[in-house]
Order: sequence, then structure tokens, then C-alpha cells
Amino acid sequence: MTKPVLAPVFCQVAWIVRDRSAAEKFFVETKGIRRFMHMEDLAAKDTEGTYLGKPGDWLCNLHLACAGTPRLN
Repeated sequence: MTKPVLAPVFCQVAWIVRDRSAAEKFFVETKGIRRFMHMEDLAAKDTEGTYLGKPGDWLCNLHLACAGTPRLN
């Protein structure tokens, strides 16, 4: 098996869900995720976010977690 060209030791997966609480519960109960980091009301203006080269105008909520043991090489 060959390693991916862009991420030989790192992989990131994202889901957009309708119900964050239900999704988090699912991953904790069925996939063994231990905890999530919550970032609420993250605004583009606070992160210097852009869209198509112009300042972004969005607000989002992020819940992040690690599955397994992260490898930092």
C-alpha cells in the first residue's frame, strides 16, 4: 500500500451535521471518541478568514476530536 502524497501520516475528516449533540453522542458511544473541543460562534472576521480572496462573512460552531492517537512527526 502506498502512502498518500499530500498527507503521509495525517488524515482529517469533517462532517456537517444538523444536530451537533446527537452527532457527538454517536461518536462517543460508537467510535470511542473520548472528548470534543468546542469552539462556538467562530467568526471569519476573528480568524482573518477569506472567501474567494475577499474577507469572509460567516459564523460557525466547531466541535473537534481526535480518533486514536495522533502522530506528530
